[in-house]
Amino acid sequence: MTFYSQAYWWSRCLMTHLSSYAQEIMKCGRCGYCLGGYIAETCPARYVIGFESGAAKGRILAARAMLEGRLEYSPKLVQRVYTCFLCGACKTKCEDAARIDTVEIIRAMRAEVYNRGMNIPDGVEKLGNAVETRHNIFASAPEKRTAWITRDINVDQNAELLYFPGCVTSLRFPEIAESTARILNRIRVGFSTLGASEWCCGNPLLSTGQYELAREMARHNVEEIKRRRTKHVLVSCPGCYKTLSKEYPKLLGFAEIPFDVIHTSQLFHRLAGEGRMVFRGMPKEVLTYHDPCELGRLSGVYEQPRELIQRIPGIKLVEMDRNREMAWCCGGGGGVKIVYPSQASKVAVARLKEAESCGATGIVSSCPTCKWNLKENLETAGSRLEVVDLSELLYSSLTG
Repeated sequence: MTFYSQAYWWSRCLMTHLSSYAQEIMKCGRCGYCLGGYIAETCPARYVIGFESGAAKGRILAARAMLEGRLEYSPKLVQRVYTCFLCGACKTKCEDAARIDTVEIIRAMRAEVYNRGMNIPDGVEKLGNAVETRHNIFASAPEKRTAWITRDINVDQNAELLYFPGCVTSLRFPEIAESTARILNRIRVGFSTLGASEWCCGNPLLSTGQYELAREMARHNVEEIKRRRTKHVLVSCPGCYKTLSKEYPKLLGFAEIPFDVIHTSQLFHRLAGEGRMVFRGMPKEVLTYHDPCELGRLSGVYEQPRELIQRIPGIKLVEMDRNREMAWCCGGGGGVKIVYPSQASKVAVARLKEAESCGATGIVSSCPTCKWNLKENLETAGSRLEVVDLSELLYSSLTG
């Protein structure tokens, strides 16, 4: 058996079989702590759906019934399985109760549904087809990934730092990649890219139960990065950050990947602390920071983005009621925006209204998908908030 085939069976047993989580599933005492009680909503899916079956408490009960063969894979069940945003709010609440990894259980439920091929949502099928044929979630031509590299941006293919923008940054919000690249150029930090050879990191596939295709993406990206002898990989997307650093070793059977992964907010925070990034005064503005779920709750990065914003003279940072580990999801995660866009919209509107209620005139995030879903729903929310990525804000105020 080859190394990769061994990794295949190891990771398949570890990650995609719902039975692997049987003990955790049975631990659920249905206390309801994951729901957040009646004072503050915790689960964005329950907020939209309005029923317990849309929250972790209901989904764990469904998972148990699936394990015991008491539940048909009906369209209604599949709909409930795929309406979770995988934001991890329920997991955070459950850490004070039964310590159940609700996010991984729901992903395993999706893998079970997908592997059985029963009532798979059209959006999931389209996503898989796009990634399989064009290696990005939008089915865009691969060469469009590099459209953000304009003539004034210097890319050094011999650099030790490799910038991996991701699908959403490259193909929907190239201004995030441009800002990141121009910051690096300004402070003389060399970087390379994979160019058109960059494939989807696989996070949307893992979120929708398509583990085998995600493994193909992981294998390709790791081989391309290794071929360039890169030591450090920089990402703009929290989904890419979590997937490359935490999921790739499990998908490919590595003890660890042969490079380290760092998010832009972490790198810029370090460089600012070293005095290599200095910011000029800006017109007075009140901004709030939105914690991306996969960077905050699921990866523990909370303070670096905030400290960077506070370094900019003239900017006042205010907090929304729900922040850090209790932050409300933007609505763009877990594949819900692709499969059930109207539900993603409702969650974004709630977040935008919360941002306005704290007196902010703009909302900053460190995630291209957060920018996408929040910005797309400004009109629906009747909001005049400006939505920007942290990299854009930093570049606009960088001296030098």
